[in-house]
Amino acid sequence: KEVSSVLSTLADKDATMLGPVSFGMLTLANTELNSWSRRTIAKIRAATSGSDTDAATKTAEKLLAPGSQSQPAKQEEEEPRRVRIITNALRVLAIAFIPIACQAPGVLVVYWLSSGIYTLLQNSLLAVLDRRSELVKTARKRQLLQQQQSR
Repeated sequence: KEVSSVLSTLADKDATMLGPVSFGMLTLANTELNSWSRRTIAKIRAATSGSDTDAATKTAEKLLAPGSQSQPAKQEEEEPRRVRIITNALRVLAIAFIPIACQAPGVLVVYWLSSGIYTLLQNSLLAVLDRRSELVKTARKRQLLQQQQSR
């Protein structure tokens, strides 16, 4: 007998389900990355709000402190209810889309995978840039506060 390949043509469904499951996991990773990025920016803004003269140090200590993982419940309470609902809906849809992708032709799954990978890379880069810009803003605020206090 002849051994068949995973996809004999791109018009066939993926019998191994590797493509659809990979796509679902990529979509879930994108959702989690966006959620993490949004929470991190909110933490930085919360740490720098107020009249603390050393806001950059305070922010760095909060983000790098070993006990910072014990505070996520407080951060989640501060996140708006609508945002939590949308994030959870996107998580469910990422998993629910796997059976739909199993019925799609291989060429469509390849397109979805390439699009998902590109989106994950783009979101990763933007998350890093957003966090850096937020930290630069924090440092500028600190410098301005120090200049005002020295006058």
